[in-house]
Amino acid sequence: MRNGHGDDLHRYEGIKANFSSNVTSLTSADDLRAYLREQIDCIGSYPDPTASSLARALASHHRLSEEEVLVTSGATEAIYLLAQTYRSRTHYYGPRPTFSEYRDAGGLFAEEQCQLTELDPQEHQRPGLYWLCSPNNPTGEVYPLTELQRLWRSYPNLYFVIDSSYSYFTEAELPDPQATLELFPNVIFVASLTKRYAMPGLRLGYILARREVIQELSAYAPPWSVSSLAIAAGEWIVKEGFPDLLDKGLLFSECRRLWQAIDQLPHFRPCPTETHFFLVHCDHPSIPSGGALKTLLARRYGLLVRDATNFGYPEPMIRIATQRPEENDLLIEALTDISSSTTLPCFE
Repeated sequence: MRNGHGDDLHRYEGIKANFSSNVTSLTSADDLRAYLREQIDCIGSYPDPTASSLARALASHHRLSEEEVLVTSGATEAIYLLAQTYRSRTHYYGPRPTFSEYRDAGGLFAEEQCQLTELDPQEHQRPGLYWLCSPNNPTGEVYPLTELQRLWRSYPNLYFVIDSSYSYFTEAELPDPQATLELFPNVIFVASLTKRYAMPGLRLGYILARREVIQELSAYAPPWSVSSLAIAAGEWIVKEGFPDLLDKGLLFSECRRLWQAIDQLPHFRPCPTETHFFLVHCDHPSIPSGGALKTLLARRYGLLVRDATNFGYPEPMIRIATQRPEENDLLIEALTDISSSTTLPCFE
């Protein structure tokens, strides 16, 4: 899906704060961006067609072999590459609303798709590709490690794709890729550097899996898909030891403050989360949809949020990601104003 995601800032003017993307403005990427400015001349040449130097660096960081890493142009390329490579397998989707690109990619390539009503596939025994996002987008839920390990062990005929794009933004226990791949050959990790390092305009992600899986995926991977500048960014990140560019303590405390402030407002109900973003349900009688609330916040208050309708929520629902304190204050003030208003302009 090319439209309908968060961070559609290009469609609006006068936006003061952007809550629609799960990238946080608390990230201070000045050193990374200064380095990239020094590397700008690299765009004058074609990049390494397989980003092999970055793959080696990532492999060393994760204590894996180079043959167990595939660098991609963001997590989304990884998702579509997996769907194309394993199109003959049944694609399974868990019971919770999750990132829409799994189903969109499956719709393009998969010969058969299956929407599960429970986490366990149970009677579904065909070889398949099971998509899981943890922490989950948009709910912020983290699947317990013991539950994941039970699934991996119980269904060896399924490849479990674990989208770990938001792994940095939680305090919950998560699976270690190296230890997991050593024990479970049916697990595939999708990782993203975009969110952690606040560079969504520079697409960079990677896949960690057993070498036979990477070999199958590589047959469908296009050359030069990862730009020279993205490779340079990735190599800087690995060389610097995956540096912390934000104060996670401040991020989580701000998330709690924002969540609790919204929870006190009439007509708004924030949903539990284990990360820095969360869903907010709205039952204001003058707001018929998540899209209407998004447009109201953008046009009247200059604040951009994510309409959660295409995650599968029929009722008005938005997703917001924690930003700097002064930006969070703007959102609290806007929602407070909306919650106390009896009539509002209707935007669809």
